[in-house]
Formats: sequence, C-alpha cells, structure tokens
Amino acid sequence: MAASRKVIHKRIGIGGTHGPGPDNDVRVIQTLLKATNQVVGSLDGRWGKHTEDALRTFQTMNGLQSTGFIEPNDDTLIKLLDKAGILITLPGTKDIAAMIRLHDWFKSKHVAYEWEAAHKGGGTRAYYGLDGNSKYVVQTNHTLFEEGPLKMNCTTYVNLMLSVYATGTAHQHPYDADCSKYGGKQNKHLANDRYGLPLVTRMNNGKEVRYFSDAEQIQDAVNTSSVYVLEIDHDRAKGVAHMALLTNNNVYESTNLNGYDCDTCMSTSLDAYIERQQRRNKGTIYYLFGPA
Repeated sequence: MAASRKVIHKRIGIGGTHGPGPDNDVRVIQTLLKATNQVVGSLDGRWGKHTEDALRTFQTMNGLQSTGFIEPNDDTLIKLLDKAGILITLPGTKDIAAMIRLHDWFKSKHVAYEWEAAHKGGGTRAYYGLDGNSKYVVQTNHTLFEEGPLKMNCTTYVNLMLSVYATGTAHQHPYDADCSKYGGKQNKHLANDRYGLPLVTRMNNGKEVRYFSDAEQIQDAVNTSSVYVLEIDHDRAKGVAHMALLTNNNVYESTNLNGYDCDTCMSTSLDAYIERQQRRNKGTIYYLFGPA
C-alpha cells in the first residue's frame, strides 16, 4: 500500500474521458454519485447521459457550478467524497492538540468500529491521504472508493492519529495505509516499527521489566506532555489485543466496548481505562511505547 491515493486521474465528463480507461475513473464517479442517491444508470464505467445528468444534478443541489465534468481535487470531487461519507478532514497542524481535535471530529461523526485491520489487497477499510490535497483523507473499502459510513478499529485509529501528531498529514512517510502486519497474534508493534517510538521499560528490584501492570506504574514512567501508545496483552507476549493513545493521563482509543457498528472513539482517564481492562481480563499487562 501507500500513504496517499488518487480518486480519479484526469477530467471525467464534458471535455474529458468517456471510456473506462485503465483506472476506470468513470466507474469511480458513477459509484460515488450512486452513494449520494443520484440515478446514474448502469455502473459500466462509460460516460453517458445518465451519468452526466446525475453529476449536474449533484452539482446544482450542492451549490456548485453545473459544469458536467469533474476533475481531480476540484470542489465537486471534494463535495462528492464528503456526501458519500468517506472523507476525513484533517486539523491542519501537527501536535497533540491537532490529534485530539481529530479524535473529537471522529466522535462527532459517530464513526463505528470494524474488527478487521486494513489489509493489503482488500478485505476492509483503509485510510489514504487524498493525493494532491494534504487537508483530506479518504476511506477505501476492499481497496475501492465506495459508499460510507466511516469505520475503523484500534490499529487504523492509532496509525492515523500518530501520523497527524508527527506530520500533520496522512500523505508522507512514515504513514502507510496498510496495517496488516500489526495486531492479533503477529506480535509486531506499529508504534515502534513504523513511528520509531521505543519500548518504555521500568526497574523492579534492580531488574529491567518490559511491561506494566497498573496505572501507577505507567504514571511513574511517562511524561504527561508527550504521546505514548499503550498495547494490551491478555496472554503474556502472545499478541496485541488492543492499542490506544496516552497523553496527559488520558487514554484515547477506538474500541468495540459497546459492540460492533457502534460509536468507536472514546476517551477516559488512565485510571478508569486500566480499571476497565482489569475488570474484563484480570492479569492483563501493558506495553508502553514513547519517549523515555
């Protein structure tokens, strides 16, 4: 995968392409128009009267000039992605405040939880920076630009949030939409492998310990003004069961606490978060990645 993707590669419609082409840009626009309840006829990847009428109707309904064409990153495309429910607007800065604003934006959109991570080649939703426009991220489903709503899980959430914190975008290294290597029984760590955050350890009776058992141990190890990634392990080094972000003694996460297809993004105090995890799985341990 990659950090960013083009939705279409050239002008579609009047004065533009009228056939499928190698990337089938016409089919993409037909699919997005259908997602906004426009009547486009067959999703055949060919420009015709039904598709043109649908595009003009969409433009008129949304206060746009009825041009009968759409171009990469123009106002019509941005509005179409938004109305299709697959556009994420980034805060525009790179800091903790921007990360929290994005979290709050997800909460306001009632983004739902999806179990599977983003796999190369399809299978679930993944988040790409909109190529050519650093303000936006766009969701794919099975690698396709399809109707929303937005969904994510803990891995795709942490991946995007860390990128916003580090670079302010999702368009450049180290961000990558592919999260297939992380989580589950693979015992690999997105925070360290992709973002270079080292594992934080603690000393116990003169010995280095690589995990934490309670909130007090974690609080003693962190700088409250920095960002950390908390990974949960229920089985002692057998895999990553969940990951979340920690800053200023508050935990930010995407979780299926309320069941699948429910609102996913929530925040709570570190004490409450650890209490909840221990209540659900006694003996849970925590790996912490971030500045020493």
